Amino acid sequence: MPNITPITVGGYSLDSSASVMATRTTHDSAPNRNVSLIEIARRDGGHITSAEYKAKNITIEGALLLGEQASFEQVADDFKRSVEVIEGDLDIPYRDGTRRYKVTTQNVAITRDYDNIEWAPYSIEYIASNPPFGYDTTQTRGGSFSAITSRTYSNSIYLGGSADPKPIIKFDINSGSALTDIQFRSLNTRKQITFSDSNFVTNDRFVLDANHLNLQKNGYIGVDYTGQYPTFVPNAWNGFELAFYTANGG
Repeated sequence: MPNITPITVGGYSLDSSASVMATRTTHDSAPNRNVSLIEIARRDGGHITSAEYKAKNITIEGALLLGEQASFEQVADDFKRSVEVIEGDLDIPYRDGTRRYKVTTQNVAITRDYDNIEWAPYSIEYIASNPPFGYDTTQTRGGSFSAITSRTYSNSIYLGGSADPKPIIKFDINSGSALTDIQFRSLNTRKQITFSDSNFVTNDRFVLDANHLNLQKNGYIGVDYTGQYPTFVPNAWNGFELAFYTANGG
């Protein structure tokens, strides 16, 4: 029975050749979309008002290796205790790294039939809901830009994956005595936010967290902004624009 690449849940390995192995997983499948549709009176079709991803169901199947009855039952007990998690880390090797899902166990089934002499199949059902996607376990820097002196600055970064990326964007103000407003805009999706401050000063650090839809200033979370939070396109170069405004508009 072939084993697939090592999978761990909460640090417990499903790749122990002595007692447990994983042979099948559905994590490569995308979660379903929850599509809301408004029908148009006296016309064909309708307008889609929202299309967000629902929670993702992940099934892992494999086998527990049999031995003496008491030994097998100990392995089965340890297995069930270890794979039962709430918001635990499910780590699956992916490309050159590891893809991590935050999962909660829905069901664990072990089937021991009379003809299972050497092994007993198992099935684990997980749900990943917040978020319904897997992410790398390490952060990747998309780009580093410095010495921005123009009123409007634009550039681009590459964001991989198959789900909508939610990057963390950081920038520092080297000289901000005359600033009143800063605008950040996604050139791909045309969404932007503007934040104002009567006290921009040198060494102010701003952090845009697209995952939590917030803006931070010098570590303080909850800075007010106007506009629609920028979104980004997966597996593509994403252009962005920074604009700086002073009291006279220049």
